[in-house]
Amino acid sequence: MAVKFWSGERMNTLLYGNRAPRNLAEDRFVPWFWENERVYEYFDRFTRELIAAGKKRYSGYSVAHRIRWEVNIAITGATGEEEFKLSNSMIPYLARVWQDRNPEYGNFFGLKKIKHAPAPKQHAWDYISTHVLPPMPVAA
Repeated sequence: MAVKFWSGERMNTLLYGNRAPRNLAEDRFVPWFWENERVYEYFDRFTRELIAAGKKRYSGYSVAHRIRWEVNIAITGATGEEEFKLSNSMIPYLARVWQDRNPEYGNFFGLKKIKHAPAPKQHAWDYISTHVLPPMPVAA
């Protein structure tokens, strides 16, 4: 079982500062992170292997692709014992969490400004229900 190294408040401060989430992906990251802490453990392990191999900068997306391969093929094989979803929209946030916890490596992932749709004014479910789902029919 993974140890929660941050409180929800710490994570929110890192990602949001004193503002609302900038976009839907950012809004979804914190709950996803707590449900998938094992993904971060792999992200940390594989990033440290890159550093040990002499890399000074690398792609967070490449680390995520390795996680997908290792977990879904090499580690669990066809059994799917430790299957999870790792959306590409979560990767920039994983990289930010890693860099925040490991400042001695500087901007290892070469983080750039996050490019997404404008931030929703509501939280994820409210945003989805008002912008994605069709309206409920009104009974006559």
